[in-house]
Amino acid sequence: MSNFFETPDRTRNSKRALSSPDNELINDLKRPNYFPANMESPITPSPGETTLTLSEDAIQKISDTLVATFRTHIESIVENVVSSVMSKFNSKLEALEQANTLLITENSDLKANISRLESKLDDQEQYSRRNLVRVSGIQENQSENTDDLIIKLSDAIGSGLSLTEIDRSHRVGKPNPSKPRDIIVKFTSYRARQKVYLSRSKLKDVGYNKTFINEDLTAKRSSLLFNARALVKSGRLLGAWSSDGTILIKDSKSKIHRVNNNDYLNSFRSDDSNR
Repeated sequence: MSNFFETPDRTRNSKRALSSPDNELINDLKRPNYFPANMESPITPSPGETTLTLSEDAIQKISDTLVATFRTHIESIVENVVSSVMSKFNSKLEALEQANTLLITENSDLKANISRLESKLDDQEQYSRRNLVRVSGIQENQSENTDDLIIKLSDAIGSGLSLTEIDRSHRVGKPNPSKPRDIIVKFTSYRARQKVYLSRSKLKDVGYNKTFINEDLTAKRSSLLFNARALVKSGRLLGAWSSDGTILIKDSKSKIHRVNNNDYLNSFRSDDSNR
């Protein structure tokens, strides 16, 4: 059997070998086990080319190096993208925070302005009631004349009120069989109103034990006075009343305070409130 590697004429000139094939050589090359198992196939490189044989370890190292390189490159790309996105996000977030701070400030200012306007409107409403009083506890009947009832009360306490000093008077609210409705009295002047209001302390002395004369307060001030009187009943305050629409209280040390809101009033609910 002819040996491929021992045929210099055939290996020296591949073109000639291919152009004039030797039948025996071709048949030998076609045999499946022509080359030994431990021998690589003799691939002859073309002129100027070099054949490179790599081991599995070398291939694995190359693969690992490529994977690491691509991973580093991809991580760098991802990091740049994330950094760019976060930068834009932080910029937007900062702008939103500034806008939110501005809105909070504006909202606080608006609340303060609304509170001032509400207080001013309440003052004006209370001033419009300066000539009014509210009388509660007088028994009610269908044929009554409220002007006559007020004149009778005024005479009893010695206020000296005349009928001409009453602009008008009437019951307020829905009829209640178990409780007489209050009577609103509008006087022709503040001076006439004061005649009756300043004499109210004499009511119990002349038989009007369950009758009370109070200023006609706005809803806000009426609520404040109601809460203040609840503190008087619970022993937190010594007294609570109104004067020309102003709510006044007397603390446990007999010091008088002007109350404008429930927050200030609530500070007297604790036992250790020192004013």
